Amino acid sequence: MSSETLCDEFNSYFRVVLALTPELQKEVFCIRYNVFAKEFGWEELSAEEMERDDFDRYSIHCLIYHNRTNTPAGCVRLVIPDPIDASQMAPFEKYCAAHIAKEQFDLAILDRVSYGEASRLAVPSSFRRRKDESRSAVPFPPENTGEEHGDKRHFPHIAMGLYLAGMAIVDLASIDYVFAMMEPRLARHLHRFGVLFQQGSDVMDYHGLRALYYIPKEDLTRHLTGGMKELYESIRSSVLQQLVSPAAKENIHLKTHIG
Repeated sequence: MSSETLCDEFNSYFRVVLALTPELQKEVFCIRYNVFAKEFGWEELSAEEMERDDFDRYSIHCLIYHNRTNTPAGCVRLVIPDPIDASQMAPFEKYCAAHIAKEQFDLAILDRVSYGEASRLAVPSSFRRRKDESRSAVPFPPENTGEEHGDKRHFPHIAMGLYLAGMAIVDLASIDYVFAMMEPRLARHLHRFGVLFQQGSDVMDYHGLRALYYIPKEDLTRHLTGGMKELYESIRSSVLQQLVSPAAKENIHLKTHIG
């Protein structure tokens, strides 16, 4: 039996890279275009073949790279609205606020806290390998284990790695809550590993059946399982090293929230 841990497996196949330069951000926008526009038709096609929106102006972007091929295997962004700029909001506030019942989550709390939203999580089709993932932008763990071989059996780690990278940024920033629009089965998958997002809305049709989930900063890592805690600490260490790099020091948005 292999003694390789979840952390060892992830680091063998993947690495987390903050998209701190225009070149890396272009990689993010290209992944999103290929997944959300070309593959799923959720966004309009464009000549530049990059998917961007106004929220990108105040977001921190993250990539996961596949080590063997040195190609991007997924991306996510953390949208962090400026609390003193009323024109800035999170995507869920613009598109999904009408579906949020006060008894599920009181949006009035957002006037008193800092918050971010993990959004635009996307994984290229080549890293989503099963038929039941054909209409999902992220890979999920298989119902039957042992059927995948080589790199492919590690592809479900991509979504987990992206969320853990987002959590690390939240942990290092002045943010009280993090939100995410996600499929309920992804929330259940994260829950199994101790990432206890709470549901804040009913399930709605928003690029597939999704609901709003949220988690307070103090609960981000409190319930992580042993293997997941080790992976999180590894990813957090990598993120921290990148946040003190010269490229990070030139990023105005990072200066505002992380210093």
